[in-house]
Amino acid sequence: MQKNGWAREYEEIKGTPSSLSSEASPAISYFVDFLKKSNAIVQGRLLDLGCGNGRNSIPLAKMGLEVYGIDFIPSALSMFVEKAASEGVDDKVHLIEGELGKPLPYQKDFFDFSMDITSFDNLLKKSEIEVYISELGRVLKKGGLFLIQSFSKNDGYYGPLLGDSDMKGKGIVYDKNSGIRTKIYSQDDLAGIFGKRFQVLDSCLHKSKEIVYGREYGRVSFSMVLKNRR
Repeated sequence: MQKNGWAREYEEIKGTPSSLSSEASPAISYFVDFLKKSNAIVQGRLLDLGCGNGRNSIPLAKMGLEVYGIDFIPSALSMFVEKAASEGVDDKVHLIEGELGKPLPYQKDFFDFSMDITSFDNLLKKSEIEVYISELGRVLKKGGLFLIQSFSKNDGYYGPLLGDSDMKGKGIVYDKNSGIRTKIYSQDDLAGIFGKRFQVLDSCLHKSKEIVYGREYGRVSFSMVLKNRR
């Protein structure tokens, strides 16, 4: 079960950047640059889907956004609360425990922005993906921006796992360190999946070095900024 794997990752293993690092993903600096270049008005509410320990959305709270985070790991949310307090933005952070791929507890058109940093990759059922996209389209305002980051098949950690996977044909890898299964997408894959509800505005390839389970890997991921068509 994905939830059990992530609970172990945050509470016991702490071997991936999601649980180990306090630095934001490269997707965040890319998104901030995109907003500046497009002269977007950075105010209002942002939904962080699969928010984890807050390392990715706290920088946006410091820019003035009201951050709403949802995650299914209580210990990760506790880390988020502590980090928000230490960064002086606890009054701008609103967190709930909940799962992605299920109805979201927010009103229609509640958010101006939304983001998902590699959490969508953990949804493996078609029904979950359909609910995720439908709910995101509902709670995000028309014209609202959505940032999504996903790992590439060329990633130094997941790439070899994909090559050895018994579900390679479906693009799914199994991480024996955590017990978590992850879906590997291409930019075209995500553009097709989200295309009916969202318009792709921009994309960026990220390359970096990260420590994963005690070893350094060359990480390759990509981010996309999409606009809600509704």
